[in-house]
Amino acid sequence: MLKITSTVSLESIPHDTKIARYFTREKIDRLTKERTIWFANVKSFKDKHERQIPDAFFKDWPRDSVNSYRTISTKIDEKISAFVSCWTMFDGENYALWKMYDPESTGVCIVTTVGELLQQVNRSDLVLCYVEYINPNKVEKRIDLPWIIYEPGSVPHAMRVKEKFKILPYKYENEVRGIIYKIGEDSGIALHIDVVAFVKEIYLNPFMNKDASLLLKTELEKVFDPAIFKESIINEK
Repeated sequence: MLKITSTVSLESIPHDTKIARYFTREKIDRLTKERTIWFANVKSFKDKHERQIPDAFFKDWPRDSVNSYRTISTKIDEKISAFVSCWTMFDGENYALWKMYDPESTGVCIVTTVGELLQQVNRSDLVLCYVEYINPNKVEKRIDLPWIIYEPGSVPHAMRVKEKFKILPYKYENEVRGIIYKIGEDSGIALHIDVVAFVKEIYLNPFMNKDASLLLKTELEKVFDPAIFKESIINEK
């Protein structure tokens, strides 16, 4: 496992920051049974802007230098994959995220903290970052591209955190990402966690029918303390 020794231009995230994921019934069942967090290979993401260097990074660069840098970056990406776990910053439920990530209204929203994520994953090669949302076609000022530096002798010895940037249409996600860089083409990395300690709050989908909601809560209370279940403030029934 690689060991990150320093970062450049990467803002730290307070450990008490609340983060959340919206799960379908299938995904929450998998979490409770397998007790793992999944870091997906970015190559599986639908957004074709993922892992692209923003044009604003190259502001005032000569065109030949830009082309050379992009070519080198592409070659590195062919060898070294980025595995990402995506979370949304949480200060209450998000109506749109319920509808997008649990469209059949069968699941839950789980809430944890950045500190708990770091403790559970417990890897020296994990980097956390806020996602910055940009207009890829607008270059007003230069964007800095953060670095992470690994201990001497590592391969790679450093990586640019391109996964920090997404295009503006995804801003509603208000995302925090955990990223692991690793040589190889695996579809993802499953990391075992203490799921009971990890999950701090659970919201049942407020659009679920009453019987299904009661059944799901009964099942989840076999794993989690009933005290962590929170009432939704959304009421459309």
